[in-house]
Amino acid sequence: MTLIIRAKKSYVAYFPADINKKEGPGRPRKYGEKVKLMEVFDQEQLFQKVVCTIYGKTEEILILSADLFWKPSCSLIRFVFAMTSRGPIILMCSDLTISPIN
Repeated sequence: MTLIIRAKKSYVAYFPADINKKEGPGRPRKYGEKVKLMEVFDQEQLFQKVVCTIYGKTEEILILSADLFWKPSCSLIRFVFAMTSRGPIILMCSDLTISPIN
C-alpha cells in the first residue's frame, strides 16, 4: 500500500546519518542534519521545471524531491516539494520508487 499525503508547513525531517562517521561509544546515529521543510523553498536553484496538468489546466511548476527520515514513521519518506501558481506545497510518499513527476 502506498500512502501519498500533503505535509504540514511546520514539519521537519532529517537527512540520513553518515554511517561512516564514528563519534565514540554508544549506538550509531539514526538521524542526520535537521531540515525545516518550508526552508527548502529558499533554495530555488535546486528545483527543476516540469509541465504538468493540475485541476485540468496545464501548468509549469518547479519540483524537487528528497528521501528524508520523518520521526513519526521511523523510516525514509519521499518528500516532493512543488512551487505552483497556487503556492508552495509539500507532498509525502511512503513508496520511494515512485517518480516525483507522477
